[in-house]
Order: sequence, then C-alpha cells, then structure tokens
Amino acid sequence: KCLCNIYLINKHLVTNCADHGIIYGLTKRLSLHHMIKLPHDVLFYDLRLLFLLTACDPHVRVLLRDKHDGLNVMNSVIDCTLFGPHVPVPPSSSPPVVSTSTSPSISQIHVDSHVVNDSCSNSIKHVCEVPMRLDVVTLSQPLNDDSMNVLCEVLKIYFNQTVHWKDEQQLNETELHSIKQLGHLLRILLLSLPAQHSSLSLKTISHVAEVLVTVSTGMAKCLLLSHESVVTTTISEMYPHLYPKSSVSGEVPEGGVSSGVGVVYTLDLDREFDGFNMAPIVALLNLLYIRLCGDQSGHVLPPVLTALRGLSRGHRSIRRFLRAEILPTLGKVTQRPEEGDSLKSKLIRLMTISGNHGAEEVVAELLFVLCKENASRLIKYTGYGNAAGLLMTHGLLAGGVSEVDSVYSSDEDSDTDEYTESQAKIDPMTGGLAEEGPSPLDNMTEEEKEKEAAELHFLIQRLNQQGIFKMVPVDEDQKPIQFPKNDRTSDDDDEN
Repeated sequence: KCLCNIYLINKHLVTNCADHGIIYGLTKRLSLHHMIKLPHDVLFYDLRLLFLLTACDPHVRVLLRDKHDGLNVMNSVIDCTLFGPHVPVPPSSSPPVVSTSTSPSISQIHVDSHVVNDSCSNSIKHVCEVPMRLDVVTLSQPLNDDSMNVLCEVLKIYFNQTVHWKDEQQLNETELHSIKQLGHLLRILLLSLPAQHSSLSLKTISHVAEVLVTVSTGMAKCLLLSHESVVTTTISEMYPHLYPKSSVSGEVPEGGVSSGVGVVYTLDLDREFDGFNMAPIVALLNLLYIRLCGDQSGHVLPPVLTALRGLSRGHRSIRRFLRAEILPTLGKVTQRPEEGDSLKSKLIRLMTISGNHGAEEVVAELLFVLCKENASRLIKYTGYGNAAGLLMTHGLLAGGVSEVDSVYSSDEDSDTDEYTESQAKIDPMTGGLAEEGPSPLDNMTEEEKEKEAAELHFLIQRLNQQGIFKMVPVDEDQKPIQFPKNDRTSDDDDEN
C-alpha cells in the first residue's frame, strides 16, 4: 500500500520500475495465484500497484503485455478468482508457506525454493498452459466483495494493456487465444453477477464494458451461448431478491424494471435469437439501462455504448438482436422518437444533449451501425434533426450509405401496415406526426416571403460571425469543407 502511494504521488519514478525488476516480481507472484490462492490483501495491492504503473507509463504496458505475458497472467487471476486455485501443489514438494494472518504483509509470504525451481519454473512464460474452465455457463455461488474488488483491478490492468493496441487483424495466434479466453471468462462474469446487485457489482460490470471497448470484435463470438443454455433460472436461484418469479417474463416493459440498486431493461436474460442465447448481451443492456435511468455524470455511458457498437460490427446476430431490441419495427407513429420511456427514446434523447463526455456522439454511432450505416434508415427511426450531427460528420447530409470496411447484408427494412398508413403524415425532420394547421406562408405575399428570407439570412450570418455556430460549405460528396476565418461579404459588413 505504501508503494502504491509512493508511485501515485511521484509518477516520475514509474519509468525506473522496470530497472528494479518490479514488473517481473509482481507478475511472477501473480502467476502463482492459480497454484496457491494468495491472501486477499497481497493479491489486491499487487494488482493495484500494477495498475498504477501501467496507467502512468505506456512503456510499462508494453513491457507487461509483451515481455511478461500480461494478458495470460490476468486471465489466470480472473479464472482463479472465479473458481479458486486450479493446479494443486505436487505431494512430493514442500507446500508453499503462506501466512494465515488476516492482514498479511508482502514480506510475510514466500514460496519454498524447491517449489519455485521444480513446479513453478518459468511460471510467467507457461501460465497460458493452465487450462481455463471455459465450459461453465454461470457460477454456482455469488461473488463476495473481495472477489469483485480483485476483478475490478484485473480488468483495469487488462484495459491498460489493450488500449491503443494494434488492430485485431494483426494479432498473432497466441494473442488471439488470450483474447478468446478472456471473452469466455467475461461471459461467465456477465451471467453470474447482476449489475444491479450492488454499487460494487455495477462498478465491476462497468469495467467489463470498458475492456470490451478495446477488444470487442475479437471476442464477440465468445460471448454468445447456444440456445440450449438456460441462465435466468440459475441466476435467480443465487439472487432471489433480484429476480422474483412474478417479474421474469418474456416481455420487456417500457420504462424498465426496478431491481436492486437500479432500473434494468429486463429480468429475463434468456432471449433466443438466430440460434443463440443472447443473455450476455442482455446483461450489457441492463447495465446501459441502469446508467440511462440513473446518474449520467462522468464517463459512465460512453464505454457500454462503444462496447455494444463494437460487438454489433463484429457479429451479425448481435447487431440484428440489438436492432430488434433498441430499434424495433415501427408501427403506428403517435409521438416523436425521443418521447417516451423506451430504450430507443432514452438513447435518441441523448443524441442532442451536449456536454455529456461525448455520449451524444457514441450513441449516434451505435444507432447508425444498427441501421447498417444507412442514412435514410437512421433518419426514419430518429428524425433528421436528431441525426443531423452524425450525418454531417460522415458527409451524408444528402443521404446515402457510409463507406465502411464491414459488409452488411442486403436485406430490406420491411415496414408494417400501421407505419405505411401513417408514413405520409410523418414529418421527416422530427420523425413524429406533422402538426396539422395552415402554413404561415399561405397568407403572405411574395414580397413578404422575400423579406422573411432576407432577414433569416442576415440572422444566420450574424450568428456565424459571433461564433455562436459555424457554417461550413460542402463539397460534391456532401462532406464539410473548412470555412475560411475571414470570409465576410461586403453586404454583411455594410449591414453591421
């Protein structure tokens, strides 16, 4: 704990930690966790110190990941935290000497030299050979607070190692194997720890979403379950107060369901789609809904939104499932897209709320991906006004499809009879029904219309010159061009 404080206060010391063998020593001991379950305080502060070092210095991240097999070491710690030690100590060897004190210090722990030399030699290098228990769907008992605190630190270290990493297409077989192992472990965690259980469980699942941001495409398949897997029954037995039988059904009520410390999307995790059980994706939707209904301050929304976007681009079935849940087929339109308590309405409202740490941009990108990056389809579900910012960014103000590497299927967006009947009455700018009544231009003469247009032009020019907003021209591809700073017309100067 003292070392953590020292490095936290004196960040310039981090650059020297590799020369003193600190990274090697920490990973060496953490790699033994699958053999001898380290006391919680030792394990926790080892992880906390490693997190601080990787957070302060990008070179330490590379050193941990590439030289000390950091990804597999973290996978091993997660596996041992979820299931306990995996590899027993050989009977012929002297058992590791571990203090039984409730609060052991680092100096109170040591491993007999014979054990290190014989059974733990090169443990960092060969930790990936420890088999992971990946055939498990959910845990058999709830996680305690100590385990969740450990998992939070591990996930933060994993994020530090993979953020700004190379493209997933460039990963070698060993790195892909580590990512897939993590995907299986995160799937178990998502299905065994309800985000609404406590503030600590909410924090833990939020860190899962942050890791998914960096490696979502590579582990999309690992998160999915076969449709035979049944999750809700298992998890409801562990947390009966969160999953009352009367509240678990196949329907998703608008406005969510109160459960635990928040309002979740649904209590029915078992949602079969395209032959898969989408329970892990539903667990992420529950996390998103809790965030949408609760305190949205800080960077709480962008991670889970970005994770869902990455998973949607990485797996067709996930994208189609999220599209069905977030943007269901339109029926009779009675209100604007942002009105109501549905998940879609809550997300569309975010698209025009600035100052929320970029959440408005991320949610627009998510909905854009769910619409196969088709401008017309996005406008249909959100209205042109809500989607204008994203369309300008992608150069699609006049419509069209984004130029993307991923290939979407060519199936059409079918409309219901109710939507077809009301389509003529829908205002494309708002996405809701057009207000009935006479047009204010009907009783105006041509001279009055020209006067109003000139006044509107003058007001727009003034707002642009005062910096309240910035006008930009567009090129032939409808992409914005940088507006010259000193571009002022003589007419504007005369009017001012």
